Amino acid sequence: MIKTSAITGKHDKGFSVFETTSLNDEEIWKLAKDHVVENYKAQKRSLLGRFDIETEYYSSASLEIKKNEPPPRHHDVFGMPLGSALEEAEKLSARQQFIAKARLKLL
Repeated sequence: MIKTSAITGKHDKGFSVFETTSLNDEEIWKLAKDHVVENYKAQKRSLLGRFDIETEYYSSASLEIKKNEPPPRHHDVFGMPLGSALEEAEKLSARQQFIAKARLKLL
């Protein structure tokens, strides 16, 4: 199960992702090891897995993706209803609907 906290806030209204188009599983995990694991360790968190979402779901959820390198293939995602304008239940529902489209891959 993917927790909604997986897509909460690197910044006010979004989160960050890596583009993995054309990468195989081994290359994706290497990208995570090279650019994500150390940040998690610094925050005393553990990387337990990843979730993959097709690009089409970002646009169907009215999210905006902006390239933000370095690191390579890094993007910020904006538009997730995380701001205080929505009630907590509505914010949670929007996040749940988005991650329902994801495929979970554990380490």
